[in-house]
Amino acid sequence: MLQSKIPATVLVERINNMVMGVRTLLYAAVNLSILLLLVACVEVKKGRVVSPHATLAEINWSEEERARKVAIRTLQATKEASFHLVRVGTAEEPHVHDGHDGTIFVLTGKFRVHFGDRSVIVGPGDVIEIPRGTPHWAENIHSEASEAYVIFTPPYDEKDWRPVGQP
Repeated sequence: MLQSKIPATVLVERINNMVMGVRTLLYAAVNLSILLLLVACVEVKKGRVVSPHATLAEINWSEEERARKVAIRTLQATKEASFHLVRVGTAEEPHVHDGHDGTIFVLTGKFRVHFGDRSVIVGPGDVIEIPRGTPHWAENIHSEASEAYVIFTPPYDEKDWRPVGQP
C-alpha cells in the first residue's frame, strides 16, 4: 500500500481553508435569509386620491385603458386647472406641452422620468414638476403599470401635445 505523507502544516492549512469556505457560505445564507425576511415585511407604498366627496384608493381601469401604453382619465376640470389619473403601461412618447404646466403625483409603481438628456427614477409619494415647454416623457420601470395623479394649469384640452422635435 502506497501512502503519501502530507506535512501537518499543509493539512492544517487545507482544513482552515475548508472551514473558511463553509463559514462564508453560512454567512451568505444567513444574510440572504435576513434580506428575504425584510423584503417580505416591507409594506408596498401606494398613494390615494382623497377629496371631500370620495377617496380613490383603488383605480379600476377598463380593458381598453389597460391595453394602451398610456391611459388618461379626466376626473375634473375648472377654469384654472384640470385633474387626471394617468396609467403608464410601457412608456410615453417624448413630447412637450407648450401651453400647460404639469404637476404629477406618483401613486403606484415606479417611473423613469426623462427631461431631455436627464432622467430621474420616481415612485409613490414623489412629485414631478413639468413647466410648460419642457421636453419630457415617462417610462414605466415597474413590473405592473404605474399610476399618477396629474394636475394641468390651465386645464388640459388634449390638443397641447407636441412630439419632441416637431414644431
